[in-house]
Amino acid sequence: MKTKLNRNSGLTLIEVIVSTALLAILSIMLVTIMAVATTAIKTTRERTSHAMAAAGQIEENKAEGSQSPASSTTGHLTITFGGNRYDVSGSYVSGVDGGVKYYEFVPD
Repeated sequence: MKTKLNRNSGLTLIEVIVSTALLAILSIMLVTIMAVATTAIKTTRERTSHAMAAAGQIEENKAEGSQSPASSTTGHLTITFGGNRYDVSGSYVSGVDGGVKYYEFVPD
């Protein structure tokens, strides 16, 4: 007794090749996105670390009585809040660490 093969079941070779190619393209895109994201996270982590170190440098110098870690400039800061303008006099202090410059306004 002969059995008939059902020709409608399964996938053709072309369907398998196309689906494999699509899977490969999507995988490459995902790996590329992950590499870019990892680099961005590393850069952000380094910048944050340097900014915190520069801020720490400013705080240490203020605690020691020095207002000039890298530079100190007197000036005014104008703040608008609730429709009211406030003019505050003080000093702009900056600190540098690892190429990151951190600014802080210290009111008088």
